[in-house]
Amino acid sequence: MTLVSVAMCTYNGEKYLQEQLDSIASQGLPPHELVICDDASTDSTAEIVNAFAATAEFPVRFIQNDRNLGSTKNFEKAIGLCQGELIALCDQDDVWLPQKLARLSAVLIADPTIGGVFSDAELVDDNTRPTGGKLWDTLHFSLKTHRRIQGDLCKLLLKQDLVTGATLMFRANLRSIMMPIESSWVHDGWIAWMIALQSRLVPVFEVLVKYRVHGSQQIGVGPTTLSGRLARARQTGLGQYLHSARRFEAVRERWISYPGENRQARLRDINGKVNHSYLSAGLPNNRLLRACCIARNAWAYQKYAQGLRGMAKDLLL
Repeated sequence: MTLVSVAMCTYNGEKYLQEQLDSIASQGLPPHELVICDDASTDSTAEIVNAFAATAEFPVRFIQNDRNLGSTKNFEKAIGLCQGELIALCDQDDVWLPQKLARLSAVLIADPTIGGVFSDAELVDDNTRPTGGKLWDTLHFSLKTHRRIQGDLCKLLLKQDLVTGATLMFRANLRSIMMPIESSWVHDGWIAWMIALQSRLVPVFEVLVKYRVHGSQQIGVGPTTLSGRLARARQTGLGQYLHSARRFEAVRERWISYPGENRQARLRDINGKVNHSYLSAGLPNNRLLRACCIARNAWAYQKYAQGLRGMAKDLLL
């Protein structure tokens, strides 16, 4: 029997935590264990977890950090403590549908060439009421898009972060390349790249999570309109591309240390992303010159950014 660990991170999560824990307890396929790393919460998170652990039908391992590590390092710790063969990441404020663990684990068990699997999610509000949207709609990801790239997720990951941790399950034996998680990355974006480079990362075209959108979440769903994306991008300006370049330089260094299949082709793609990020960071302030530079590199925007949407955003920054 394949053992599934759930790696959950908490921080002052008392408002939504019980609903998430209850949804884990209601899984058709219960986890082998639930590993919870708490990042020095000051609310009633510990009391909620301890009460849940006392009645849960599976082991609950609760680790409380002496100091706040931040979400990425806290997830790194939780992942490292998991003992199962498969690991499902879990946020503190969502709700899992009862078939989530069974459905994702079945995909991995059926095909050993798949290293990770992720699903779509329904967007809900503070009171778990549907907002009418789905997570993948905000990312412009669909079955049609997946077919167009012939299942090679790296082609989409070059353009944007696609995988949300709360929807992800992966093989524990991939931890050697994942750890440590680079500090320039959010944990799920980094993990998605490590899986995609070393194995196969595949989507399940089903809603398996109710993904909560609220004001206090760390990252959440970003703006979906051009005007919204532009407003958000203007907060960091072209400096965002320097950050992107350094993130992918870190991916390149890890890939060189743990090369998998298609090494040279992957390196070309990663180097192309780094170069495009540096080019975007250095766009001239003059609008006419900037427009000419963007137009000359239209092909790169198609491969490494959001195509026409990315070109329009950079022109208006």
